[in-house]
Amino acid sequence: MTVKAAEGTLVDLANGVLTITLNRPDHGNSIPADTVPDVVRMIRSAAATPEVRCVVFQGAGKHFCTGGDLRAYAQELAGGPEALQRSFTQRLDNVANLVKALVDLDRPVIARCKGVVAGAGLMFALSADWVIADDSAQFMFSHRRAGLSPDGGVSYLLPRIVGPRNAAQLVLGGQVVKAERALALGLVSQLVTAGDMDDAVAKLAGELATAPQHAMRTAKRLIYGAADRSLEDHLAAETQGIVESVGHPDFAEGVCAFLEKRPARFL
Repeated sequence: MTVKAAEGTLVDLANGVLTITLNRPDHGNSIPADTVPDVVRMIRSAAATPEVRCVVFQGAGKHFCTGGDLRAYAQELAGGPEALQRSFTQRLDNVANLVKALVDLDRPVIARCKGVVAGAGLMFALSADWVIADDSAQFMFSHRRAGLSPDGGVSYLLPRIVGPRNAAQLVLGGQVVKAERALALGLVSQLVTAGDMDDAVAKLAGELATAPQHAMRTAKRLIYGAADRSLEDHLAAETQGIVESVGHPDFAEGVCAFLEKRPARFL
């Protein structure tokens, strides 16, 4: 199965690493509303492609993603509040599908962040497992500046990363979080210089792509599903995960490689 790029994106699959580039640098890599369903299909296609073992999201040009185009929104103002509400209901239904596709993606995900990370950019960064950023990165929680509450899953994902109080302060305060503070808050996993970004992302992606995929996908589903289960149900899910894993060829390969003191060659 081939992962086809959605309009405004580029895809590259090499050595198990699928790199998805938001490719509208002249528009801050914003995602036009009418292309969101195509982006959803692209991500779901990645999840259904066995050759995809790790996913990297990045932005072309100076910024990761600057969010929505307020100029486009301004053109809709003349239609009045009811027309705006109908338009945004449809738009956000599509965005909700994109958030679900990102959260459901059971491959390890890296967000490679530089410049402005806002709007949809927050969605990609907050749903990633790792965020590698350089010192130009700025995470902008600027919904209030346009008289809006958060969208794109921000109010769901952000408190799970930084805690409810920090999340409230970031969103209600309309804060711009620079790289060093983002690292301290946990929004960023690793902070590197711009010159070291390519090597840092490639090294991590390569490690993740050669890891035992069945175990990795099971672990990711367990970790992110834990908050929605009782302890009893979660322990049962853990047991089922181990039982399935020991029946997978990767388990025998991992044990033999350890005993033979050689690198494992996982499926």
